[in-house]
Amino acid sequence: MTNNFIYEIIITIIFVFYAVCLFRNFYLGINVSSEVDHKEIDEVSKTHNSKINMTETEELNYDIEICKKCDKFRYKRDHHCSICNHCIDKLDHHCFLLNNCIGRKNYNYFLSYLFLVNCLSILILSMCTLDITFFYIDAQKVKGTALFNLIFQFPLRASIVWFLTCISTICVGLFFLYHLKLVLYEKTSLENKYNIIVDKQKEKEIRKLKFAQKLRLTYKNLMSIVKGENIFDLFWPD
Repeated sequence: MTNNFIYEIIITIIFVFYAVCLFRNFYLGINVSSEVDHKEIDEVSKTHNSKINMTETEELNYDIEICKKCDKFRYKRDHHCSICNHCIDKLDHHCFLLNNCIGRKNYNYFLSYLFLVNCLSILILSMCTLDITFFYIDAQKVKGTALFNLIFQFPLRASIVWFLTCISTICVGLFFLYHLKLVLYEKTSLENKYNIIVDKQKEKEIRKLKFAQKLRLTYKNLMSIVKGENIFDLFWPD
């Protein structure tokens, strides 16, 4: 009785902590804005006034450009979001789920949220799989169980949850893996979509790496984004 009580307390604490982490990253993903600080860039641009009317070749080697949609200075890796109608600092994409643009300042919370949702989906999927498996194990112990009875005794709710969670796990999992690939090459979704090469030499070097080396580099870049030292920092990024 005592052991079961302690076990339930531990599970409850873990669940509450997990729920708090999930809600925190969801909340910060919504409320932290990555909008470009044009005033700061304007100060930088004052020292480069002579390069405003540069050629395309010169522009490639220059960090600041003028946005064609709002006529304001921005850095080259910033993009104008047509939905928010603002330039976003290192825009990755506009997330309709969070109703916010994902950029430099909230990309860490977005990645953490994806990671936590994926872990939760895998946990629910595992629990439903065990529930269904134990059902069949128990059913086989009952002698003379008819197929008709077996079908109607089947844990329907667990099966429906298993099916829906399986779809969710695959979709969220693939989306998270896609972003891990972007983390490896230090690119955004927009840069990947339009095949914008940030550092050609660096990309060539990464492509030559072995799979284990790519994993280590992805982990290193991921920890740099969440400003952490180990995988547990993904739960509570800075």
